[in-house]
Amino acid sequence: MQSEQYQEFADDPEFAKHLIEIDPRQIVKYRQTARSKGDENINANKYYAQFSRGIRQTVPVSVIPVGWCEENNWETYECCDGITRTEGGKKMVLADDGWKLLASTYQHYVLNYTAEDWEDFSDRANDHNSGEANTDEDMIAGIRRRVANGRLDRVVRAAAQTKGMTGVSLKNNKKEWIELAAGFFVDASKGVYRNTRRTKKWFKNRIEEELNKTGKIIQKMNKKSEEWNLKEYVAHGGTNYEEKTTAKNTSNGEKVFILGYSKHLTPNIIGNAAHYHANHPKNDITIILHFQNLADKNDADLEEMRQSAVDYLKKMNKAHKLGITRIVSTPQTEDEIDTKGKYRVTEHWKSLLNNADNLIDNPYLAEQPLYGPINDSGNDLSNGKSSQQPH
Repeated sequence: MQSEQYQEFADDPEFAKHLIEIDPRQIVKYRQTARSKGDENINANKYYAQFSRGIRQTVPVSVIPVGWCEENNWETYECCDGITRTEGGKKMVLADDGWKLLASTYQHYVLNYTAEDWEDFSDRANDHNSGEANTDEDMIAGIRRRVANGRLDRVVRAAAQTKGMTGVSLKNNKKEWIELAAGFFVDASKGVYRNTRRTKKWFKNRIEEELNKTGKIIQKMNKKSEEWNLKEYVAHGGTNYEEKTTAKNTSNGEKVFILGYSKHLTPNIIGNAAHYHANHPKNDITIILHFQNLADKNDADLEEMRQSAVDYLKKMNKAHKLGITRIVSTPQTEDEIDTKGKYRVTEHWKSLLNNADNLIDNPYLAEQPLYGPINDSGNDLSNGKSSQQPH
């Protein structure tokens, strides 16, 4: 932590109770991600020089316990901020075996920091007024991480709600969205990079650049329930499927399996589809893709995950006659959530023949929404005809 953070915490009597002196070698791993590149070794040498001259720490490094070392009979820690001080301390302890590093477990035990809390804390810990302050590369990396994993979108929506602003989203009001996003970084009292020399306009420009690189922000629909996916499919799937509660049941000759993780393709999805088809050869089988592990993904990653799953399912379906007749996905990006209810379910592949062992790819349906590809005028071009898109 830096001096401003230290002053904010020091007023709490609990803070002093969670200050500890440890051997720097008790720190066995690092969590801090603030620095995009750089001169940690140079700065570690600076701290080593200060420690060797008898200069003591006034600001602790922040740690969380991770285990116990039987050989040395001591607790081990993960360092969440203060990498260079810790590395300087590890150099110092080689010269003075009894030297101790000042550390704090306050954020872990008292404030119960989450991974997101630690990310903000770590970035701000390098937000010095001078000296080893965050570089432009550090701050851009911080923006990039939060754009890519969807965190910045959640921050903006929460800020908009606090300010009484309704309907703020990147799709509907990009200008307001970016304004709130920049405030998260440079707000004078709460901003992660509040001491930066860079202006709010600089952050707005960098945010827009990162948005243009990563594309659409994934809306975090992680852990949407089976029931939610089934309701979406019933409402927008385009078949006679009517089961809204559990995928265990067959509805109107159609069985649905939901894929949440790529690792569950085999044996879960493949095995279950094969078993079902063997017992119900005349029924259709639909695979719904709705991935759960999107914490560090962007829309391009999601597209790749879907395509990889589709390719694998088609390959296994053809080789082992699994009876899969359709592969779709429920919405996970902002563009897939239309206010008029269109494109809520995207069809990636469909057999021309229902319930057939010799499945044939339909070239017109691959990677297209249910209504087919839409041109700028809103016409449905999937069958080569120009017809007005239904509302």
